[in-house]
Amino acid sequence: MEAITLVVWATIGLGSVVLLVGTATLVVSVRKQRKAHHVEVVKPVITAELASRLDEDDPSWNDWVEELSPPEWSAVRETGKRLLPQIHGGERTKLQQLVYALGFTPERLRNDLESDNLYLTLRALSWLALLEYPSAVDTALRTCTWNQSVRTATARVLFENDDPRAKRTGVDLLLWEGREPLSIFGLDTLYRIVIRKPEYLLSIANEKHGEWEDAVLIQVLTVLQHCQSGVSPSSLTWILFCLDHESPEVRAAALSTLAEYGWNQQLRDAVEIEDLLTDPSPKVRRIAYDVYGRWNTNLERVVTAVQDEPDDLARLVGVRVLHTQGRQKRPANSPEALERTWRWVEAEHTAVLEDA
Repeated sequence: MEAITLVVWATIGLGSVVLLVGTATLVVSVRKQRKAHHVEVVKPVITAELASRLDEDDPSWNDWVEELSPPEWSAVRETGKRLLPQIHGGERTKLQQLVYALGFTPERLRNDLESDNLYLTLRALSWLALLEYPSAVDTALRTCTWNQSVRTATARVLFENDDPRAKRTGVDLLLWEGREPLSIFGLDTLYRIVIRKPEYLLSIANEKHGEWEDAVLIQVLTVLQHCQSGVSPSSLTWILFCLDHESPEVRAAALSTLAEYGWNQQLRDAVEIEDLLTDPSPKVRRIAYDVYGRWNTNLERVVTAVQDEPDDLARLVGVRVLHTQGRQKRPANSPEALERTWRWVEAEHTAVLEDA
């Protein structure tokens, strides 16, 4: 009987805790919604006032900020952050003075950067990406390496500030030890840093690609598919080794990357594209059919490969390559699967002609 009583009281106690936590969560959520609503209500007026003060020689930011209510202060902060990347010259200088008046000074940002609080650190870095605070950027480079999100944000700060250290230090911060895949934001940052000057990325990839996790290696290969400017074929030879990688995803990414540099005959000759038509991975074979059709005019090897191709999509890519290159006659004694795919591509071709 006592045991039953204990269970009942324990159940009541647990239910009370759950109810209390749920109520607290609901209260916090409601407060946040109300605050956001109040900010949105005052934002049009705040934006108009901010624009008017930007036209004045002396905006008197300090006096204005002191008069703001909490929702108005939040609206000014959000509007200023939105406008900073969009304006230049004297107006940008004035807007930076407003940010200073709001309390986001170099000293405060440096203190936040030196803290071990993730929220404060990322907030400081988000402001640094918009402001010209060189001393705070130096602090970030010294202290902001303890978390991947922090390293990614620091690399973005270097890029947004046109800091010459971005092309080396920024890349190092993003890739770090090559163990953690980049976030979408990190991948975008890497792309922006290296798109015009990929030499450093190619250099460290040549040295360290064998140490990186597959996901990181694939991301680097994907970025390099868009960095044709200033890339010498000799700097891509390490990618040839990736064609023998145990991961089919890596092999596919490597072939896709090399395909973008197929204008170089020397590099093209180094790729054993015929062997890749029989790669164990259907994904690799699909890319290989496409690349083979772009690099070769003699398509007999493709004709042979598609007859034994077990993957429907890879076979479809191969037959489309043949049709595109003018090989519209079906091979004699074709397997049923190839006959079916060929009819499909013929129907596609007929539909295109009818729509023209």
